[in-house]
Amino acid sequence: QTKTLLNVQFIAITISLAFAPALGHLADKFGVQHMMTFTAVICCTGVSLLMIASATHTDRLLFIAFLCLGFMVSNTSVLIVKTGLVFERSESQQRVISALNTLFDAGSITYLGL
Repeated sequence: QTKTLLNVQFIAITISLAFAPALGHLADKFGVQHMMTFTAVICCTGVSLLMIASATHTDRLLFIAFLCLGFMVSNTSVLIVKTGLVFERSESQQRVISALNTLFDAGSITYLGL
């Protein structure tokens, strides 16, 4: 393994967060359902590349895999707000967005328990 692998997650998150405004624009333009389909495809691609990189010991695939997963995380956080805005009352919107953010954060630390 190379020293560049230490930066793979940092690079992926930085690049994906830089594109978060574009993902928000796409969510407004195409709607939540199309963006969730895009997110699912990106997630499956990232996980598949991660498995291939692990099985073949190909370090360069890790950069692409983590970049896909970074886009998935950024897009998911954008879609949480769009999902909460479906509810009409302000109190309901706040509760749903808060609950989805809590579940998203809990999912991001689940691996610590495993």
